[in-house]
Amino acid sequence: MPEKTTRFEIIKSLEEDKISRALFNENWNIIDNAVTSTADYNTHVQSDIHITEVERSAWNDKETIVGAQNKANRVIIDSNDYTSNSVSNVIKSEADDIVVNPQNNYGKIELEEALQAHFLTAHQGKQSIADAINDVDVVNKNADPNDSFLQLSTKITRIRKFFSTRKLEEYSYEYAPTDTVFVTLHPHTGYTQMVVLCHDRYACINNTGLYVIDANGNVQGSKTLNKPISVTKDSDGYLYVFEQGTRILYQFDQQLIQQWAILFSSSDVYAVAHDNQKGYLYIAGNDIIEKIAQLDGGTIWTYALDDVFKGQVVDMDTDGMDNVYVVVVDNTNTQLGKVKTDGNDNPELEWFQDDSFAKGSSIVVDGEKGYFYYGNENGALYKKDLNNQEQWVRSYAGAIRSIQVSKDQYVTFVNNVQNVYKLNAEGEQIYVHVYNTPDPGSILSLYLDDESYVHTLHHNKIVKTSGMYRFLA
Repeated sequence: MPEKTTRFEIIKSLEEDKISRALFNENWNIIDNAVTSTADYNTHVQSDIHITEVERSAWNDKETIVGAQNKANRVIIDSNDYTSNSVSNVIKSEADDIVVNPQNNYGKIELEEALQAHFLTAHQGKQSIADAINDVDVVNKNADPNDSFLQLSTKITRIRKFFSTRKLEEYSYEYAPTDTVFVTLHPHTGYTQMVVLCHDRYACINNTGLYVIDANGNVQGSKTLNKPISVTKDSDGYLYVFEQGTRILYQFDQQLIQQWAILFSSSDVYAVAHDNQKGYLYIAGNDIIEKIAQLDGGTIWTYALDDVFKGQVVDMDTDGMDNVYVVVVDNTNTQLGKVKTDGNDNPELEWFQDDSFAKGSSIVVDGEKGYFYYGNENGALYKKDLNNQEQWVRSYAGAIRSIQVSKDQYVTFVNNVQNVYKLNAEGEQIYVHVYNTPDPGSILSLYLDDESYVHTLHHNKIVKTSGMYRFLA
């Protein structure tokens, strides 16, 4: 049998075979079927089923999974190093001449970061302190995290706290005459004004100074002053004394340690009013009213009285909403007015009343309830709302002095025939207490404390009275 080639199986002829045309053509057919034409070759080369040597080399360099992970890890390390080096370069380039420690020159960035961290910590701490103060101080509630630590510490010492009490309606009671709790005989004479301190202690002034005396008349402290003519007390217990001889207003604590002193621009001080909730003090002279800060005596604003009012201020009070109510008297008549403060701390007159029938003598404002009480020399006592609308009027013998109002709207006042009256919110008389003293008109000053005890200053004694109610159960 003839042999065939291994690849294309072309028929080989043996030596003894004769080559036929048919065999010859068959072999050419085999070759024609086995080989590729030039056109087909070119088409094959130009197709994408094969890659070039360059592409093959590039393909061989493709990353394995392990290699790719190693390179990713390297990228992280390199980027961290780059970032750290970049930040270091920035810090170095921004470093200034601030030296925190002789061995360490910290740049602005480190310092700002440290200060920012400390600021946040300090602010959070002050926020906690302010919240704690406001939780306890139910009267003022004026602590703020933006206060300095010195201001917060001062407000801690000035916390006022109410204690739980039963309402009067929960008891059985009857009205009863007042009872004298004690009489204090003080060794000094000539006292003109008095305020009540804690634990039945009193701060009094006379022509030579300021004195603190106890319930037994013992002098516990004194401060020599040049003709003091006014003494008042704020809700935190600080005393304010105006010295006529020098026109200086002092703030003292109850140990008579001076806190600050300011020179008043007017010739004299005729009235002082306290806004205890907001920490302001209003001072009235013969021609101006000044609003100052109780904390340091700094002036907030000044209002010129002589633009509208003519005469001398005899009394003044505030409603706790930056409004001042003032009574001004001249030789013939009285002017009553309200000076309000706008949102920019600018004072302006809201309303004004000219009363030519009697000289005004005393005023007190109950800002929480929205009323004020005004008395005159003819013995008339008015209750009005804060827009000067009359609610009621009561008449008594003698000029009305030293009006006081309690939290339950009971009104206490004294007239110049040495009687102390107490009225309810409707103007109904609850009691009148007659002081049996040898000299008529001897009540120089009246003070109503937080427990509604009445303290009166006389020429040579202080009397504390109570007894508005006699409790039956």
